[in-house]
Amino acid sequence: DVVGAAKSGDSPERVFLVRSESSNRQHNQSELVEVAQQFGFVTVNPDQYDLRTLWEILSTAKCVVGAQGAAWANTIICKPGSRGLQWSGGTLRGEHFLNLAKLIGMRLDTLVGEGDYDGYFKVDPIEFRNRLEVMVSGALPNGD
Repeated sequence: DVVGAAKSGDSPERVFLVRSESSNRQHNQSELVEVAQQFGFVTVNPDQYDLRTLWEILSTAKCVVGAQGAAWANTIICKPGSRGLQWSGGTLRGEHFLNLAKLIGMRLDTLVGEGDYDGYFKVDPIEFRNRLEVMVSGALPNGD
């Protein structure tokens, strides 16, 4: 169980989509969780919730962060004006989640970590902290 994890009935405004430890595409998730918790993010592992509960949590979230992957499809329920930050190793794959963000009116920022997309990668925790500061301040990622 992840410290700071959302529970059924919670309505956190800041959500960190975590992956199970056994999943592929591992990264320095624990380190990033520690940083994000300092900004009031709670962890949500989509695999541990039924769809209704997961969507209840995401429908009230103002900020959502997490590694690029299938869990981002659930952000379809996020409200216009919500903020997102996704990352991967080596390169982001495709523009599906960027397109989804545009469709729902989410402002989505991206980070690329050191390493391989399909293997282990590391996201720079200082850059991650900087992006979270921008996110929670309400400023747009590109100075818009």
